[in-house]
Amino acid sequence: MSTYRSILLAVAASLCGIACADNAPSASDSGPSGEDLKGDRATTRPLTFHPIAPRHAPSGSARTTLLAALDALGRVAREGTATRQQRLADETLARIQAGDVLIGSLDDARGTDLWHMCKDLDDQRACPTATPPSDPAWAGTAALFAALRRDLDGYTWGNRLYFNFAVTVAPEALAATLVHEVDHAFNRSECWYYEVYFAHVVDPTLAFLEEYRAFVAECVYKRGKGATALRCDASAHVELREREYGFSPDLSSLLEPDELARGTIVIAQGLFADDGRFGWLIPSPLSWPSDFAECEAPDR
Repeated sequence: MSTYRSILLAVAASLCGIACADNAPSASDSGPSGEDLKGDRATTRPLTFHPIAPRHAPSGSARTTLLAALDALGRVAREGTATRQQRLADETLARIQAGDVLIGSLDDARGTDLWHMCKDLDDQRACPTATPPSDPAWAGTAALFAALRRDLDGYTWGNRLYFNFAVTVAPEALAATLVHEVDHAFNRSECWYYEVYFAHVVDPTLAFLEEYRAFVAECVYKRGKGATALRCDASAHVELREREYGFSPDLSSLLEPDELARGTIVIAQGLFADDGRFGWLIPSPLSWPSDFAECEAPDR
């Protein structure tokens, strides 16, 4: 989808690939449980990701790039130039290694997740019903998967991160994307993104907030000690504009009347304080969602 209206993985197809060394860090897809990793620095653990579909775990160049991206997260967690940056990288990596988020290919999508992907396409005729199918193994059609591969670089629903591995992306860029998408999972963005949930009618204000926060997280990760609320506010707006999200948020529903003149910098400052007013920035295990069940149709 050219306008990135859905909760897309922010991987630009124009990014150049970086060849990974043959001795890239290895990882086990059946790594330690989430309980073993929560509260423990991820950088002390072997690099691990947990696949959405264990029988179809990313392999070959896709696996190599994923592991290189995890290595980049670990490097920033150890050597970053600011404490907030290091914590963000470390907790993002920890949530991935713990299996709090799962990673796979667009081709792995089935059931409810595949239905939601379908609803975010411009042409929804392949979506079988007005609500998600009861069959968790619903596999759509070949035409639907062709459309997904054509229109999506990736997709996040709940704690499942789906990638279009036909898109070449540098590990460092993928690491920043993982920060962005783990933020979506942590804050259950899919439950707030839509004004009419099952019809996938986007709420322009709340969807703006979900994407704005995730781009602020990317800014913190990328800029380190150079990340300030003012700079990350500006960076988030640039990303939203260049990726053509097209949101027109009503800030009066997010800010107090005496804050409106200051605009979105108020949101950025709240995120830097990580006080929860506009969602959470650092994906702490203590605040991680207890489950990722289907949202309760929060139509507004």
